[in-house]
Amino acid sequence: MKPHNKLITVFLTIILVACTTPKLTTSPTLEASLVPAKVTFADPVLEAMVRGSMGKTQGDISLAEAQAVTRMDLNDDLQHYISVETPIKDISGLENFTNLETLELSWNAVTDISPLQGLTKLTTLSLAGNPIADVSPLAGLTNLKLLILSGSQASDYSALAKLVNLQVLLLDDSTITDLAPLSTLINLRQLFLENTTVEDMSPLEAIYPNLEKKDFIIPSTLVDLGFQLDKNSHQAFFEGDGASFAINHAKWGPPPFEWDENIIRISMYLEGDYKLSVGYYGVHKVYVCQMDKDGKQLINYIYDPEDDSDNMPTEDRLGFEKAINAAMDVQEGEDVLFTPVRIFNETLKKTFNMTPDKLFALQYEPPTLSNLGFIADQANADYLYEQRGDKVVNLEVHNPEWGERDFDVRFFTPISEEYRIVIRYDTVEQKFGVGIDDNDQGGASFNYFVETGEFVDDWCSYPDMSVEEYFIKAYNDPAITDVYQYSVDLMVQYVRDNFGLTLDELYALPVGD
Repeated sequence: MKPHNKLITVFLTIILVACTTPKLTTSPTLEASLVPAKVTFADPVLEAMVRGSMGKTQGDISLAEAQAVTRMDLNDDLQHYISVETPIKDISGLENFTNLETLELSWNAVTDISPLQGLTKLTTLSLAGNPIADVSPLAGLTNLKLLILSGSQASDYSALAKLVNLQVLLLDDSTITDLAPLSTLINLRQLFLENTTVEDMSPLEAIYPNLEKKDFIIPSTLVDLGFQLDKNSHQAFFEGDGASFAINHAKWGPPPFEWDENIIRISMYLEGDYKLSVGYYGVHKVYVCQMDKDGKQLINYIYDPEDDSDNMPTEDRLGFEKAINAAMDVQEGEDVLFTPVRIFNETLKKTFNMTPDKLFALQYEPPTLSNLGFIADQANADYLYEQRGDKVVNLEVHNPEWGERDFDVRFFTPISEEYRIVIRYDTVEQKFGVGIDDNDQGGASFNYFVETGEFVDDWCSYPDMSVEEYFIKAYNDPAITDVYQYSVDLMVQYVRDNFGLTLDELYALPVGD
């Protein structure tokens, strides 16, 4: 017996004796059981490569020796330790290396990775190029920070949802189709999905901002998709494969024709020289379907998908259906008038992998204060956004480079002809300062602390009224049951409704051109 094995035997004997009734002699059977188990491998190629990695070409590999290994490289760089370059197929035996922290098994022929399921100390695991059939044994390896599954052939990747400490994940050339298991991996910083058949990237939207390196884009703007804005027509255009796309948002300005306001329009030529034009009104969520041939309009109607209704006169329906049947492939059992809508949706899905609502919701380019309509007001050390008309609002974003202000974001709007509200927001302290004043130079105010959810009265100019009573009087609306929360929500909701941002996101925006 080797010296270090004798020490292990003695150590185990001491432990066993301490835990049992003292005896004068030790059973021969017990002595035999204390001999360290040796590690065996079903795959001779694996054994040769493990020995090469450990630098032990001869003799048994004891369990103690296996447990002393923290790093192992078993990729094809070690093939020179065996006479024939044959990939590893069976990794039975690796379950004994329970203290492994790094394991490199790339470019072999492993399909079953169940021997790895107990190696919970692994932080780095590369299985690139292996046709892995089942990744569920990875579910318990929650210390993994880097995992390479390039070329994996598994049918279910839900086990990856358990790997909450993952920072780097490679799934390129794999069979993954559903990204939902990755949606909660908030520590992920690098993700690679090239050459997969994934169609829906939406599960990654929450973690997408965290990804510092990736080989895909989840578009957040029309610019990301390749649209170009024509500032004269106030429309964004994209030329697709066999279809042209045009989008207008009223806030960009009026399009050449009023019926093209707030619309996604697709135009395409069908067989037989038919020209189909279908538009989706993103505000009203209805479709307009038009088709002509040789300059003659054949169909023109509004289709509402909510109740499958249309605005077509009964006397026109037969002619419209005949034209659609002549130009398009109507599916069995399908409402003929729905066919152009289906073609629109399918074209959108094929081109952008999006629904009409999702595409319509995209901004043209990343938001900046400038393209949101804020104007530099250097004298007041801020950027000012003004709304006029039925509703009057001033919204200011402080620029600290131009001077000091007592807010980061400030909101002003009249409540009535007599009362006005001003709300100041501090992004660092996460505090709202809310005040209302009146035409008699009176007023009241309170502070709201976001982290604690606490409302604290500040002052009221009328000694016979509380802050709450003053606010109730100013609003003069019995439907408002909580004037404190209602006041804060005025500012928060305005920014959300008009810019799709939180106050912190608004304050963090770049200035832009």
